[in-house]
Amino acid sequence: MGAEFCVRFPLISESLRKEAEMQNIRTQKSFPTFNSVSLTTPGGKPSVLSVEDNDYNQDLMEMFLKDHYQVTKAFDGQTAIRMATREKYNIVLIDINLGLGIDGVITMKEIKKIPGYEDVPFIAVTGYNNVDEKSRFLREGFDVFLGKPFTRDDLFRAISHEVESIR
Repeated sequence: MGAEFCVRFPLISESLRKEAEMQNIRTQKSFPTFNSVSLTTPGGKPSVLSVEDNDYNQDLMEMFLKDHYQVTKAFDGQTAIRMATREKYNIVLIDINLGLGIDGVITMKEIKKIPGYEDVPFIAVTGYNNVDEKSRFLREGFDVFLGKPFTRDDLFRAISHEVESIR
């Protein structure tokens, strides 16, 4: 005989994926130079830079946040740093393992060197979940640690606390 397995994958429509990709492309084409810290975007929402190399995780993050935050995606550390030099974000969510290239810790440290980012909250969003790793990421300079997997409520608690602290 043999074993039978059932695997369930969340359904993300092709049109939703294309819409997210087009939004990402539009966002990356124009990068205004920022001169002052603004808590919200012109639409009245706080701006979030989500740095994550996994498409599914990026789509999930955007679905969780899009009603309350203006989400911009970066799929690697170098892109995130380049975007942060051109636009001011109110909060930065960074995965630690970004695949090839620099990791989330280095990305966070480089963005913090950019004038205007000294007081911006950085949230480590990672699958590295043990107590020692959490302590290490907080010592490295992250303001909040959010371990994967997390719920929408967990994400909102982490972000809301940080946004309230900078108002």
